[in-house]
Amino acid sequence: MALACALFVAPPAWAQKSVVPDRTYGEGGSREIEVRTAEDGTKTTEVTVKDKNGTVREHHKHTEDPHKANAVSDTHEWWGADGKKTREAWIDFDSMGETIYWHEEGYENGSMNSGNIHRKNAQNQWEHLRWNNALSTWEPVDPKKESPEPPKHLPKGPAKPFGFWGWFDAPEEITSSLYLGGTVIIEDGANTFVTAGFDASYTHVVSSTWAPIVEVQWTRGADGGVTYTKLQVMGGVATRPHMRGRLYFAPHLVAGVALVEADYGESPNPNTAATSFSMAAGVDIGTRLTRSIDLQGRLDYNPVFSGGDVRHNVRLGAGLRFRF
Repeated sequence: MALACALFVAPPAWAQKSVVPDRTYGEGGSREIEVRTAEDGTKTTEVTVKDKNGTVREHHKHTEDPHKANAVSDTHEWWGADGKKTREAWIDFDSMGETIYWHEEGYENGSMNSGNIHRKNAQNQWEHLRWNNALSTWEPVDPKKESPEPPKHLPKGPAKPFGFWGWFDAPEEITSSLYLGGTVIIEDGANTFVTAGFDASYTHVVSSTWAPIVEVQWTRGADGGVTYTKLQVMGGVATRPHMRGRLYFAPHLVAGVALVEADYGESPNPNTAATSFSMAAGVDIGTRLTRSIDLQGRLDYNPVFSGGDVRHNVRLGAGLRFRF
């Protein structure tokens, strides 16, 4: 029984590699992306950039290890066209995304000639060390002359591909998740009005690049003395997120039914109810709060089709996403 439970909750080992054209160092270059998940839950993304001659010019590695204090580590390396290293940097973060270690080195003709280390001491205070090239040793920097805290800017990240997706870093492995949030719909009609309520969706992983998603949404609003209540139940596909630092962008497409009830209040008109086809096409945009919880926004085109008529609605939402 214990073995069965362990097999059920353990994340599966997973890996994917892709190679795309890259113009960072001119035409004919390439960018290789490899994303891996180990059986212990450690996630690694590596990006290798080569020029047209096949020379490695950049290598970037992002690691998330739930078993270490430095839960997230980023390393970056650069080389010249002659294959000699020019720069290296790495930075460690804790589980809340706070920097706990910063290290960078500069190279000339393949040999280290400069560097800075920012680290926490036993009293949990920052200290700064600088490389003395003449003595080939690290020396402490007087905190009265220079702040011991690490720079606010991050080291230069991976080279990006050409086009829209170039704004984002390497794609991330999709995970099962539960989203709970509030939502408002800008309702199309003779008079534009707003309904508001809640939205809940569940995404279950079946592939490394996409996952089925099921969504339930309830909203209510009034227009011209009539109160409208809308229940939407939809299902569809969510794609893997693309990252930009701690920000992610994940498209989705769902379709289903919308049950709309109209309450005329004190009016002699009878209350009505209608069921129509509805869909939502849009994106989730979010950022990580912890290793398993995200703050997420949702933007959709949310049309409802009824009797040959199309209501071109827009949906906005925000809430929390719980990753499993």
